[in-house]
Amino acid sequence: MSDPRITTCSVAVRYKADDGYYSVVEFQVDHRRTKEIPPERPFINAIEELARLTALFGFEEEALKVFNEARERVFEWRKNRQPQ
Repeated sequence: MSDPRITTCSVAVRYKADDGYYSVVEFQVDHRRTKEIPPERPFINAIEELARLTALFGFEEEALKVFNEARERVFEWRKNRQPQ
């Protein structure tokens, strides 16, 4: 059984800080139109931005824990699903 494939992807990262700084970054690609950019690229770019921000604001350990727990749930799901 194969996993589903991404065809379009968009991820927005928005935040405001108590010093008045704010940022809005959107990562997107439509693989149906742009074959040169892998469709998962926005996810990877967003993870990089989130890693930077969680480290900048001091909660990178919690973010890494949550990220790895989510991955483990997917590994478990894959292991337990029935072939079709």
